[in-house]
Amino acid sequence: MSILTPCPSRQNFFYKNHEKVQRESAGDPVTLPDGRVVRFEIATSEDVDLVSEQMLYGFVNQIGMYRAIGSTEDDMRALFREMTVDSLSHDGTIMGFIDDDLVTLWVTKYFTKEDIVKNFGRRAEAGEKPVFEIPEDYGTIFDSMPWPNFNAKLIMTILTAVDEQWGKFMPDDLEKLSIDEGIFVHDSLRGTKIGNQVLLRSQQLARNKGCNYTGMVAVAVASQKLAKKNGYELSFSLPFDKICVHGEYPIKDTWDGTTQIEAVLKKL
Repeated sequence: MSILTPCPSRQNFFYKNHEKVQRESAGDPVTLPDGRVVRFEIATSEDVDLVSEQMLYGFVNQIGMYRAIGSTEDDMRALFREMTVDSLSHDGTIMGFIDDDLVTLWVTKYFTKEDIVKNFGRRAEAGEKPVFEIPEDYGTIFDSMPWPNFNAKLIMTILTAVDEQWGKFMPDDLEKLSIDEGIFVHDSLRGTKIGNQVLLRSQQLARNKGCNYTGMVAVAVASQKLAKKNGYELSFSLPFDKICVHGEYPIKDTWDGTTQIEAVLKKL
């Protein structure tokens, strides 16, 4: 059953850089119009708590898909922590700070050409025009998910369904791929274009690591617009009204008007 929720409130607090972790710089700092300075650093394995808690709060409280199913931080905490541990092992996540306040994040993983089939399914055959196949019911995949609650199982069902077919949409000249796992800009920095700044740094870091393509699974209107504005091209989409689990359609009435998930790619 879908739970209609209103537009979320703004995040009026900051997750803090308490640990004073030694990190590599991710480019020159940016001075905002009001004089505040944002510095960019590459996250390390010591940043799991900081990154996972911020991504957890942002997704559960501000992303329409998560709010539509009534997810809570308790529902998703173990899942987000596990995904963050995996993501940070790739050394591609960029964090932006003002003093000790975390104000932006760009979470990224990397995959070699040889990794694609394992992580994203088969490649397209010569002359094939790939089609994203949607089953009548995702119940079988849902039941296979190891998570103990409905909402975590549903989110992983959706992400797995997307990942398992993406490989056949990926271009022949792909050598190494960066995948953006999550994006965060603090509400106090909306309108400053700091999101574009961290995106550019993420793409440059990906190039430095040998990536010639980048992609993301955009689950909200805001990230879909950002991707389109920055030259990402649609591989395929999964409409929410096509996601059926044991005869029920759990995602309806997203507060932000998101109607589908979009898998997008861009050549670097």
